[in-house]
Amino acid sequence: MIASTFPEDDGARDQQKLDPALSGDSENIAEKPALNRDPDQAQDNVDHVPGLPLAESVKKEAVRPYRLPLPSRFHSVVYCALLIYQVLAKIRSLFIHAGCISEITFGDCDQAELRPLSPSQFRSRVEIPGCELWKDGVDNKGQRISREARCSEDDAKALMGTREAEQWLPRISILSAACILTVCKKGTPLLLGPGYHSALGGVYITARSKPRKTGVNEAVNALLSIIRDFNPATTSDKARMIAAMVTPALIYGKLLKNEARSPLFIIEANSSRAGKGYFAALVAAIYGEHPSIVVPRTGGIGSFDEDFSSALLRGRPFILLDNLRRPVDSSHIESFMTSPGPFHARGFRRAPAPVDRSRYVLFATSNGFETGVDLERRAVRIMLLKRPQAYKFDTYAGDLDVLSYVRAHQRFYLGCVHSIVEAWIAAGRPFTRESRHSFTEWVKPLDWILHEYFSNDVPARMMDFETIPESVDPAAELGFESPEDPAE
Repeated sequence: MIASTFPEDDGARDQQKLDPALSGDSENIAEKPALNRDPDQAQDNVDHVPGLPLAESVKKEAVRPYRLPLPSRFHSVVYCALLIYQVLAKIRSLFIHAGCISEITFGDCDQAELRPLSPSQFRSRVEIPGCELWKDGVDNKGQRISREARCSEDDAKALMGTREAEQWLPRISILSAACILTVCKKGTPLLLGPGYHSALGGVYITARSKPRKTGVNEAVNALLSIIRDFNPATTSDKARMIAAMVTPALIYGKLLKNEARSPLFIIEANSSRAGKGYFAALVAAIYGEHPSIVVPRTGGIGSFDEDFSSALLRGRPFILLDNLRRPVDSSHIESFMTSPGPFHARGFRRAPAPVDRSRYVLFATSNGFETGVDLERRAVRIMLLKRPQAYKFDTYAGDLDVLSYVRAHQRFYLGCVHSIVEAWIAAGRPFTRESRHSFTEWVKPLDWILHEYFSNDVPARMMDFETIPESVDPAAELGFESPEDPAE
């Protein structure tokens, strides 16, 4: 019995009356699995995080009234943590991310992100509705008494430092604003809907609804239609644009062999306002995201590497390295893209913490970004040419531009990507022998998908590098005739 492990814990008898799961010896409690990590049973019991959706197909488990003890001379820190974290695990309000106890908050553009808790914040998070915090003490006559109490900052520090936190709180690797398509053990497609899922290393899906399915042909035409206003320099650049649109679905669902990573998509242009950042935002919009933007610093507090690490620690999978200049001196980004094993990110006033680099998709925009040889082998360059000033861009219903239209119909365009990926899964997840990229386990299946479904409209292969047309004359770009050469 727990009481036999901690002879002074008379309060354990009250806990056993309230919840049979807390009765029995300490070994049985320790062996109780905190998380279900089977992808075939990906839906987990979820109460709620305020403002976030619940997992579907699961009966919501209400938290029974508990008396939760706080550390004292009569109750050890480990015993109190064991009871408190079991209750917190049921309501899914706190998670373990990058080695820290974190909670889900809403940041820029109403996007969910993970924020580590401080001891002062933890004090209020253990004040769970329907649960009573109490502490045993001694009165002036030396008699033991129990009374309601608040968690002190010292108690919070002690509770947060226990192993029970990592044992019981659900782990989370990323937050996703879109439903995730993955496969179960039988190899059949499995769609993870809104809510928390312990599969794939732990994900919380903040989407409000599931994507709308469509046929493969319609999906291909729809994805091609939203990039027709862009002017890729070559057909191979267009193929790489499509690869950039499909890659996040493969990364989210861990559908690539050996949990392969995404390359760094570098979007370049021959002139400003060619649509570099706009394309990155368009890809993110398909997945319900706004990219976390990281800009090189030339002064002020902090550094480019620190901003990049902070973006990783927020748990949002889309990161945009915007307006890179040549050369960029960032050992962090090179290490993130090139080094094997876990990557340790270090945010402001935080110790280095491991993050799963296979869960992120990185974009970069530049008009001349120089990379080292190692980073270049792990990058994919997309060259865009600026349209002439007289070019008429498409408008959509309600006089929307394409980005606003995709955001308004995000379920449809995500469904288009999922339809193509699901067809690839049904075909046995085939791949080609393409090997002209260091991330071979990424390029081979993408090359097959592009050749199988898009070759009629985009005949070039993704890793072909054709001669880029010469830059458009500035005067012709503005819709005017070029002036005569004064030397003639």
